[in-house]
Amino acid sequence: MAKRHLYTFIVAPNCSARLRKFTVRRSVVIAGVSSLAAAFLFTVAAGIHYTGMFFQWSDYDSLLKANKQLVLENASYRLSAERLSEKLSSLETVSKKLSLLSGFDFDNPQSGSGGTGGIRESRAREGWGRPSRAPLKDLRELTESAGQLELRFKDLEGFYLDQALVHASTPNMMPVKGYPSAGFGGRADPMDGGRDYHVGLDISAPYGNKVVAAADGLVVYAGPRAGYGNVVILNHRFGTQTRYGHLSAFNVLAGQKIKRGDVIGFVGNTGRSTGPHLHYEVRLNGAPVNPLRFIRR
Repeated sequence: MAKRHLYTFIVAPNCSARLRKFTVRRSVVIAGVSSLAAAFLFTVAAGIHYTGMFFQWSDYDSLLKANKQLVLENASYRLSAERLSEKLSSLETVSKKLSLLSGFDFDNPQSGSGGTGGIRESRAREGWGRPSRAPLKDLRELTESAGQLELRFKDLEGFYLDQALVHASTPNMMPVKGYPSAGFGGRADPMDGGRDYHVGLDISAPYGNKVVAAADGLVVYAGPRAGYGNVVILNHRFGTQTRYGHLSAFNVLAGQKIKRGDVIGFVGNTGRSTGPHLHYEVRLNGAPVNPLRFIRR
């Protein structure tokens, strides 16, 4: 019965070598196999554990790098937001000054579609150099302020473009170098001495002096006309028209677009005239008005 607890192992090193026999207790074999199995399982478990740890450390390293990148990007964002805030504050100041100069009240809903915006006073007191807990909210506020400023500047641009157009189309300069020899209104007719109503301004100037357009416009007539002699008639925007009479020669043709200051003709003595001068006339919606009203403005 005792032999049942023994195992015999026969070992043959090679075909011609002598056989060797080993007898080992069963408990020793079981202990050895158990130890090998435990060692194998431990090795496998250790391998799985360290493999998991390797991936965890790899993920941690990636997260650490990503966190550093986010910190740098956040710092860059805050710097950009601070600079943008300063620019918006500066633009808000410029916008208010332009609004005051134009006399256009953008903060009054009745005055038009001009928006109001910029940095709120509370935001200015907080200071953009401090860390913000809600960067996305700050960005939304900056974007909203920029949009409102853009609308305001578009309104200002439109307003000043309209003003520039009005200015360019208003005959507010003297068309020739000389001195007024007859004003607008009632007078004695220079030809027969009778009562007369002068619908323009006579400007005495040397024969051949340049006559320039008093405003931007379109030449609607350039030729002789009774009383005026050689005359150039310009139509301007907003119902304004100017006439330049008694010219000696023309420098424009009908249908030609003219800019303020362009030479349109030369001083002469044609038509109903007593000497070299320019008859300068301004009409508003067809009715003659005193040219000095525009020149003084």
